[in-house]
Amino acid sequence: MIKPTNSFSRFTTAWTGLEMDRGDWQKGQARKFSIKLDTDELNNIKYILEKLSKKSLIGLLRDRKELKSRGERLDHVHPLTFFMGVLSPHCVSNFYDLKARRGMPLDEFVKGAVDSFCNERSHNNITDHQIKIFAQKTERNLQQIRIFVSSDDWNGLIRWL
Repeated sequence: MIKPTNSFSRFTTAWTGLEMDRGDWQKGQARKFSIKLDTDELNNIKYILEKLSKKSLIGLLRDRKELKSRGERLDHVHPLTFFMGVLSPHCVSNFYDLKARRGMPLDEFVKGAVDSFCNERSHNNITDHQIKIFAQKTERNLQQIRIFVSSDDWNGLIRWL
């Protein structure tokens, strides 16, 4: 083990060891479906949605590094759990502002979410039980969600939400 030489490096060593609640998850693996997001995850979702819905394209370029960093902190979150956060009272108004904005910020957001759904589908990690919980928690129509899921129309699902 490498011995830290000062208090800052002890802090960063401890912080790195925590891996931001990712557990054992690594990119390319199935994500754990969770009904609840922690405060940091919700704040990261809100930050991303807020910036994408309100900043100019130049402003987004300036904030690109922070947006990417916050997105990476959410990589371990199952897409259905992520959208439960997006549709929570904490974040939903920013999501609707982003949907109304259209164009590149919305397209990039949807593209990332579609990739996430496709990845989980490839791991057979989107189940009917998860969809039922998602519909109940977000107060969305279960049958409509099932139609989108059965046809792998993730883009349609996201834009319908």
